[in-house]
Amino acid sequence: MSNKENENNENNVNSRRTYLRNTGLTVGDLVLGGTVGNLLGKKNNNNQETTKQT
Repeated sequence: MSNKENENNENNVNSRRTYLRNTGLTVGDLVLGGTVGNLLGKKNNNNQETTKQT
């Protein structure tokens, strides 16, 4: 193999690894954000007044 072909193969492997690492970080962040959001819960914005029945 020539040096150019070897260099191209290394670039392909590095870009593949970078892509996989970045995708993993993105998916991990989404999972973490969803988990934290679920733990915090939703704020109840129902400002309806309740009336007591007698």
